[in-house]
Amino acid sequence: MKGTSIHLQSDSYQNKLKKNKLENFILRLTYNFFIKHAEKNFKNKSIVCADIGCGEGRYARTFLIARNKKNKLKTNFIGVDASQAVGEKYKLNNPNCEFILDNAEKLDNLNSEELDIISSHHNIEHLYEPYAFLKQCNRVLKKNGYLYLSCPNPSSLTAFYQRKNWSGFTTPEHVSLQAPFTYRQWLEENGFQIVKDGTTLLSGNPLIKKFRLLKLINNITLVLFNGCINWPLGEAYVCISKKVKNNY
Repeated sequence: MKGTSIHLQSDSYQNKLKKNKLENFILRLTYNFFIKHAEKNFKNKSIVCADIGCGEGRYARTFLIARNKKNKLKTNFIGVDASQAVGEKYKLNNPNCEFILDNAEKLDNLNSEELDIISSHHNIEHLYEPYAFLKQCNRVLKKNGYLYLSCPNPSSLTAFYQRKNWSGFTTPEHVSLQAPFTYRQWLEENGFQIVKDGTTLLSGNPLIKKFRLLKLINNITLVLFNGCINWPLGEAYVCISKKVKNNY
C-alpha cells in the first residue's frame, strides 16, 4: 500500500496565519458547519480532537477560538500530518497544541478509541488509500465520536462545465477524487452513520470568485443554511458522520 505522499502536499496552505479579527471571522464562516455541531454536541464536555492533514493549523486555531469563548472545559487538540515541515508551521500557529507525525492511512501513533472528534479538511483527496484512512478513523474514534470531512466535489456543476480545466482535476496533489455518493458508501461500510452532509454551493466557482457581489450572495446563503446546502452539484462536499459501530 502506498502511504501518504509527502511530495504531493502543496505549500499553498503552509504559511504563518494572520492574527486579526477579519481573518478569524472569515475562517469561522469557512468552518461554521463543523464548529456549530461541536458547540451543540460537546457543550459541557472535555474532549480530545485530531485534525488529520492539519496543514498550518487554520482549523485548529478557528475551532479553539470558538470553543474557548463558550466553553472553559479542556480541549486537547492534536494536529496530524505526514510532513515534519508542516508540523513546524502548525506549531508556530498553535503553540499550545500537540503535533504528531503520522501517515493518514495508518495512524500508527494514535491509540484506538482515543478521540471524540476527527476533522479532515481537504485532505482525503491527497491520499493514495482514502478507504484505509476511513477505516483508521473508525479505530481511533470513541464510539459515538464524530468525523468531520470536507473535500472537492468532482461531480460539481463547475467540474461539469470546466471539465479537465477544473481546479480539482488540475491540482497534482489530488490523487483520489471521489463523488459524494462514494464517500457515503465508504463511511457506512466503515461503521459510520451520516448525521448531515451536503455541499458548499458555488464557493469555488471562478465566476463567484471574480465578482465580489456574487461571492457575498453565495456566502450569505451558506450562513443562512449553516454552511451546508442539500444540493449535489456544489463545489465542495462536507459531511458530519457518527461512529456507530467498530470496524477494526
